[in-house]
Amino acid sequence: MDVSSLFLLPFYLGLAMIAQAQECSRPTLGNNMNLRDDDILKDIFPDGSKANLACAVGHVQAGGSLSITCTAGAWSPVTLECERRSCGAAEELSNGYLDYSEGIQFGDKLYISCKTGYILVGEPARICLASGKWSGHPPSCEVVTCEPPRDLAQGSFSPIQDIYKYEDFVQYMCIKDYVLNGSKAASCSADRQFKPDPPVCVKVNCVEIKIENAEVLSGARPPYGHMAFVTFQCNSGYKMVGSPTVTCDINSRWSPKLPTCQRIERPTTAKPVDKGTPTAIPPTPDDKNGGNHLGMSLGIAFAVTIGPLLAPHC
Repeated sequence: MDVSSLFLLPFYLGLAMIAQAQECSRPTLGNNMNLRDDDILKDIFPDGSKANLACAVGHVQAGGSLSITCTAGAWSPVTLECERRSCGAAEELSNGYLDYSEGIQFGDKLYISCKTGYILVGEPARICLASGKWSGHPPSCEVVTCEPPRDLAQGSFSPIQDIYKYEDFVQYMCIKDYVLNGSKAASCSADRQFKPDPPVCVKVNCVEIKIENAEVLSGARPPYGHMAFVTFQCNSGYKMVGSPTVTCDINSRWSPKLPTCQRIERPTTAKPVDKGTPTAIPPTPDDKNGGNHLGMSLGIAFAVTIGPLLAPHC
């Protein structure tokens, strides 16, 4: 290398350093945006070149520029604004509910449920996709159905159908001489079962009753079926303890408890003793001295009364 080259070397090195200082490294961008096209693969951008920007997946441009410029080794300010894409409202759901509590933008979930008596057919949740559409297919809410209730011994139910829908009901009935013990009706519930449980048909027959010291006043005659009643009254001199009327209940028992008849106790009254002023006792026919007794009594009374008046005075 000659002397002139040695003198020119610093000059060329300076030019190279100036040229390097005018380049821009890969720009730092926000979380919701990226480089696009060929710029994705670049790490160095020449002075004066532009870098093309794009919003990230699931985001759309809300304002600003889609490019920045490298000038003297520095990038111009990033003005691009990106926001999450909106999926809008999903399809309406008959007999169901749509829960948008998370929102309707990219990544948000939509929760789906049905009204009581309906079953969800499909997924219970959908996600807002980058395309601006909700994932999956629109679900539906189908009405609950019940199988017919089981047969009722000594009875039947109506109406008779192959399938019963939610809140459809049946009524139960028993054949002659039998009575329903339980609910008279049941309906198709949300858990696909008829509720309440079916009744049973029972034959009610209460035993003939007799109450001591009482007689039947009114009511049914044997045999005693369901709700047959009998009213009793006690015989003269007796009082009733309990209800005079009893009824034959569904369990073939008399209700309430049978009354009893108790003897009425008559209170005894004693003649009071006369404590008034003593009087003369009249003589009896058998009293031979009756006259003497009477005269003596009168004489004593006269002496007591007149005696002081006849006494001599000094």
